[in-house]
Amino acid sequence: MLKSHTFKLFLGKIRIPTAYLSTQTQPQEHLQSFRTSEDSPLRHSDDHIGQFYKISSDVKKQLFLYGGFPKLYETQLKTFGETCLMIRKPSVDIINCLSHINLANPTIRFVLYGKKGTGKSLSLAHIIHYAYEAGYLLVHVPWVGNWMRRCQESSNSDFKPGTIDLNLDAAAWLVHFKHQNSHLLNHELKTTQDHIWSAREKTLKDAPLLELVDHGINRIKFASQCIVILANEIKQLSVAGKCKTLVAVDGFNA
Repeated sequence: MLKSHTFKLFLGKIRIPTAYLSTQTQPQEHLQSFRTSEDSPLRHSDDHIGQFYKISSDVKKQLFLYGGFPKLYETQLKTFGETCLMIRKPSVDIINCLSHINLANPTIRFVLYGKKGTGKSLSLAHIIHYAYEAGYLLVHVPWVGNWMRRCQESSNSDFKPGTIDLNLDAAAWLVHFKHQNSHLLNHELKTTQDHIWSAREKTLKDAPLLELVDHGINRIKFASQCIVILANEIKQLSVAGKCKTLVAVDGFNA
């Protein structure tokens, strides 16, 4: 229990220096020092490092509805009622490389590494937002460790003996892929070959890629195999120049 003299300490008069009061009369200037009005990752540069930018609710819902932000950060977003990301140098460096990359050259791989809590996942989210604005097809795995250690269900594969299917997790990921890329899947992305699922089920050549994705979602038995085929189709489409693809995997060393 607090003693009475403790209360006297807080109830006494407090003098605030005049210099301190003068700094508090300019909140707008302080706000501009840590927040940028440039919300498009396409125009982020070294000049914006250390500042926060805002992601609209519509973009946040499309890109990160099914994962991509740490749980603690999601709690903070609900508290403040908006989605803001810090512009970090690693993400700016990778964005700069992506904006100048020659897609005809072999695939370039980037690794974000560091101790827990240093901003790797949020830097990756910044890069994913850039790729979305730049028209990339997104192949995003929010946390690959969930497949390795916390899978919902597993079964022996009927398509590749000696391997295991994670069909429930695979179907959930296909929903995530479809949601992120809905603006691209309805266009000219089509399968490059026939795919036979059973005696009565098949996906024909030149079918919309969305049809392949929907088959894995609606027929969970084939969800894992659908991801394997989808990955091969995306490779073929990327090599043919039909799309440019960003593969983003969080927790890659899980």
